[in-house]
Amino acid sequence: EGGGIYALGKNEDFRDSWIKRCTIERNWTSQNSNSGWGAGVSATGVGLRLFIVNTLFRGNRALASGANGGGLYISAPGSDDIGVDIVNSVFVGNTATQGGGIHLRDKPNVRILDCTVGYNQAALGGGVRWDFFDITAPTIPVYNLVLWGNSPDQLSEYQSNKLEVRHSDVQGGWTGTGNINSNPLFVATASTGPDGVWGTSDDNYGNVRTLSGSPCINAGSSSLLPLDDADIDDNSVFNETLPLDADQFARVVSSQVDMGAHEREGCTGNGDCDDEDPC
Repeated sequence: EGGGIYALGKNEDFRDSWIKRCTIERNWTSQNSNSGWGAGVSATGVGLRLFIVNTLFRGNRALASGANGGGLYISAPGSDDIGVDIVNSVFVGNTATQGGGIHLRDKPNVRILDCTVGYNQAALGGGVRWDFFDITAPTIPVYNLVLWGNSPDQLSEYQSNKLEVRHSDVQGGWTGTGNINSNPLFVATASTGPDGVWGTSDDNYGNVRTLSGSPCINAGSSSLLPLDDADIDDNSVFNETLPLDADQFARVVSSQVDMGAHEREGCTGNGDCDDEDPC
């Protein structure tokens, strides 16, 4: 469990932990059931308070039958047991039985905010999957996301109306305020390569930043941005609104924040779409 990182609460008071500005790539788990879940990151245990910010998950594989959470797996039996914020992060090319990008189980107190989840694969919940078996489970805020190109679906939940999706671009559509179903116009689509398998040497993870003219530009809601709990700009100010995007550019540069992890208008330089100038 936790091929890349295993984050475990130890039944103590909530203590803040951060995964910040990391790349979690081509990790794998091979056992079935819980012991093989969370190929990239597995987070569980009473007392865990985790902020995952400006982090890239790609090419992680939960290999065994029944193993869930290719990129990220989060589990808590009660909503007060664990708290996880996933902010400004990208999930691409991750695979599992359920929840290719992200798998949530039971009643975790989770928020998924300003992320891009694309080209992940699973038997169920290619992008995000939530399994919960208790009608008292809290809703999960899913705000300002791009969910596109995941297979076979973008979002999946065991019971309906628990994923609170707003101001997000969801392929195939999803009911919620401000949601759209429009091609986000990524700079470059992702591909498994000739072998047809994610997490191998011939993968092409594409570029899930958006091109000029994308319907995701200025289509998010700046009022739904979180506080900068992980201090992503390293200025020791935690009570400011999230100031930067996944590329460390300004998070809002126009009338509204963009959907997804990257702010299209936030880059400067020669205009080439590459790692040095990601516009």
